[in-house]
Amino acid sequence: MFVCRLDRSWLEADFPLEGLLIKTLAEVKKLQSACAYVYLDITRGASPEPRYILRDQPSLMQQATACEEIEALRSTRWAIESAFAAELPRAEAAQALLGQNIREMMGDLAAKRSVDLPRLRHGVEAMVASVARNPSAFAWLNEMKRLG
Repeated sequence: MFVCRLDRSWLEADFPLEGLLIKTLAEVKKLQSACAYVYLDITRGASPEPRYILRDQPSLMQQATACEEIEALRSTRWAIESAFAAELPRAEAAQALLGQNIREMMGDLAAKRSVDLPRLRHGVEAMVASVARNPSAFAWLNEMKRLG
């Protein structure tokens, strides 16, 4: 089975990586000693027996907390750090970099080569930085490219 998430931080559970392919009973026992429950990705490993799958609905407290978190995100106001005209060239450069990185990644996948995640991350970080400075510039640029 592939464990993709724990009921606590991976660091608290003392596992070397996030994500763990369980192959032995000893590994199961180590997980049991560290966690009350785990989340499995059945697309990356075997599915557990149905009797071990918990299908309970989230508690009212969990639902309320999730709603509060979503509402907090909706009401967040970001400070504009860069004027639209100043940010537009940086947004264009970030969009071009990200587009090139995505095309290269798709080519790597098609050729069954490994994906260079740090290169892709660089493009994503450039886009996020541009949006953080002035979201209107990147959004306007994307809309113009979509329309034309």
